Amino acid sequence: MSCLEEDLKNAKYLIENHKFYRNHGEMFEMIYPFTNENIKDMFSCFNFKDKECLSILGSSDQVFDMYLRGAKSITAFDINPLTKYLFYLKRAALRADLTKEEYLSFFCSSENYDELKKSFNEETFTRIVPFLKGNSYKFPFNLLDREGPDMELDIPSGKVLKKNYVGKDLTKYDSLLVLSHFKGHAMGGYGGALKQLSIGCASSAGKTLIHTAGVTNDQTKLFGNLPEQDRFLEAMADAASSIVDYFKGNAVYINVMKNISVDCDCDGNASAPCMKDIGILASLDPVAIDQACLDLVYNSNDPGRDKLIERIESRHGVHTIEAAYNLGVGNREYELIELDN
Repeated sequence: MSCLEEDLKNAKYLIENHKFYRNHGEMFEMIYPFTNENIKDMFSCFNFKDKECLSILGSSDQVFDMYLRGAKSITAFDINPLTKYLFYLKRAALRADLTKEEYLSFFCSSENYDELKKSFNEETFTRIVPFLKGNSYKFPFNLLDREGPDMELDIPSGKVLKKNYVGKDLTKYDSLLVLSHFKGHAMGGYGGALKQLSIGCASSAGKTLIHTAGVTNDQTKLFGNLPEQDRFLEAMADAASSIVDYFKGNAVYINVMKNISVDCDCDGNASAPCMKDIGILASLDPVAIDQACLDLVYNSNDPGRDKLIERIESRHGVHTIEAAYNLGVGNREYELIELDN
């Protein structure tokens, strides 16, 4: 069997058996917004005019470049099936007749934070939507703190924080669906609904304020002002309470206990899942749903639970729940109703 035949056989096996976990138990890695190869110089060595071409899809740039060089037809492939949605989006953006600057800005061409905040902006996306076809997803995208000034939420009963900073576009919404992947976390011990309410809803300044337990909202001074662990967890609880108060009960929480690792999804070198999938929980109470997830881990017979429990306890993760409960955010007592179908 040739090397190519062997590679194709292995690829077929990996795809059919979903054996290519790469990051935190997720099936696919991040898709680069643009190619990291010098295709301009590389492709200049080939004549694509009226040729039938085969290309990896990836960022889609190779495919578009072949098309511009006169390829008759192009068949694209990728082990990550999600790349096709980036292709659909980029194709629609080209058809929408964006300027070069608008196109590059929309697809995150800069590592500068202020520039990144302009990516996937709603105005440009609205112009692209009419050109999306097939299985493309047509949904609005709103980066809440893309434009300032931030909105300040008062926390009069906060133990550590007396205010929280969130994106001003939060005012556009009167209800909230908090969808969380329950897992361990290197800083918080675990990540669930309360973390999403706090860190997830905070603006850039708000995230810094939480991580420094109220010392500063200046990102450049964050790592020089990391607080004692319990104060950080209490700051998260304070911030979460401000979001709960803002939506006045118009919120639903869903925690997905799947691909449970000791690390967060944001970790670029996360550990593989340490436990089998448990299920999906839903509640109107963020404290109750996080408490239920912790209880399910502690009561599990899965041998991998010890690794997750060590992560949670080493960071005193339950203290976020304790602090949120003491603020009146929710209740630690709950009724677990199982739905088989």
